[in-house]
Amino acid sequence: MSTLTQTSVVQATRLGGLSVAAAIIVLLFVFSAAGSALRKPVTQGFDEVAHVSYVAHLQATHQMWPRLEQMRLIDPGTFKFTAEPNYLNHPPFYYWLIAALGLRSGSSRNR
Repeated sequence: MSTLTQTSVVQATRLGGLSVAAAIIVLLFVFSAAGSALRKPVTQGFDEVAHVSYVAHLQATHQMWPRLEQMRLIDPGTFKFTAEPNYLNHPPFYYWLIAALGLRSGSSRNR
């Protein structure tokens, strides 16, 4: 067997091993995520409303750096702000990006 053939076989074996390892990692991630989703009660523990409320606040006020103590949660049914305070205290950079994408797509609603 020539040196070139031996090198090709070794490289193919390494690539095959990497793809098997990658497939195992992806499967472990999928099973882990599915297990977490099945154990989590649907009616509690999710904070999407808080994140959507943060974006809605930025869209409504156009503040570059919002006063976090003034932010309120929205009611998911009516998309109106409630009296309940928003507990998030993240910097606004990511939320400004999402707010800008929402305005461009026309998906924001008037409040």
